[in-house]
Amino acid sequence: MNKDIATPIRTTEILKKYGFYLRKVWVKIS
Repeated sequence: MNKDIATPIRTTEILKKYGFYLRKVWVKIS
């Protein structure tokens, strides 16, 4: 796989998981 293609896909997956986690924490705080 080309790094230029693989990196954005990986970043998107990480951001989706991280965003989901942040939402859970945000709900607990507020």
